[in-house]
Amino acid sequence: MSSLIDISVQAWDVQHYPNRDDSWSLFLNSTLIASRSSIYGVSKGSSNANFSNNLSSGQLLTGLAVNVNDIITFQVKRDSKYEFGHFTGVALTLTIYDAPEPGNLARMGLGLADAMFSRRRTSA
Repeated sequence: MSSLIDISVQAWDVQHYPNRDDSWSLFLNSTLIASRSSIYGVSKGSSNANFSNNLSSGQLLTGLAVNVNDIITFQVKRDSKYEFGHFTGVALTLTIYDAPEPGNLARMGLGLADAMFSRRRTSA
């Protein structure tokens, strides 16, 4: 059985140390959803901290279909040209809801079509 998820997440630079930087990536299984190559100077309130502004081409953070054993990975990496890592702040919310069964969607579609047809007959 599959479910749908919405992901709301931010990542920011907690302390602005010179010569330190991190990058981050968000995956659903092996599919890259969003990434940022540098968090240096990105504050918590910045639009650059929002993953929705760092999406990979064609990806969304809402209505993602997931199944049992799917893995969501948030990965922070130290920039290899620097000796030390960095402090990265993260705020992450996952909202999980059941996906509608295909049969229920078909019944809902028929019900809406019937309601529209009935409304047209009564208004004529």
